[in-house]
Amino acid sequence: MSGTLQVGGITLGTHNSGTGKVDITNAGTATVATLNTTSIASGTLGSSVVVPASIGSSMVHLKTLTTSAGDTEILLENGVNGVVLDSTYTIHVLHLSGIVPTTDSKQIYIQVGSSTGYDAGYRGGYSVWYNNGSSVGGSAGSSLNSSYFWNSQPNALHNAKANAGLTGTFIFHNFASATYAINAYFDTIFYGSNGYFYGMVGQSTTVNQYVGTRIKFTTNSDSFASGAKISLYGIKDA
Repeated sequence: MSGTLQVGGITLGTHNSGTGKVDITNAGTATVATLNTTSIASGTLGSSVVVPASIGSSMVHLKTLTTSAGDTEILLENGVNGVVLDSTYTIHVLHLSGIVPTTDSKQIYIQVGSSTGYDAGYRGGYSVWYNNGSSVGGSAGSSLNSSYFWNSQPNALHNAKANAGLTGTFIFHNFASATYAINAYFDTIFYGSNGYFYGMVGQSTTVNQYVGTRIKFTTNSDSFASGAKISLYGIKDA
């Protein structure tokens, strides 16, 4: 037997006794402000649904930026265009996909900073492998250029989109803490202008302690090609 389920005169949906389910999609124009229940609902959340950090330990998608042709920088700044880089989240995760310079043989740089500007000194190191199909190799214990939080130090990037450009993940700790330095683990791969693929894993840290509010990507005297995606996630109570 099927019927209309109402609570306090508000139509919640259509009840089907054969399945024990309530179809809320048939609720009509009624709006239910609060629904307290001990039952378990199953289904797919709509794309507009936002899961708040206040619900407890969670990983939340915060923002995805997509580059346009000719962009001279890629900037994630707290409070700008929906970006959240504050103490709401214990850890921030950054996923990069397809960052390519407009002109061949350009380095990619990442800097972090606060509302007063960008940090000028970092510490860090990495291990790297390289492979062009015939020659392979690698090294460990290499130092990052201390002027940047991260950069494509082993080689400049090729501007061929077909080889995916710069792809990888950064996991930031203490980004919005005035007590601790900003630390990150990174795992990246990119296609170099010399025809080699490079893989880098390592760590980087700021020297000073401050409340970080921004992450900036640049390339030396050049711009970025269109279509790269930079996605920011927050992990609360990790």
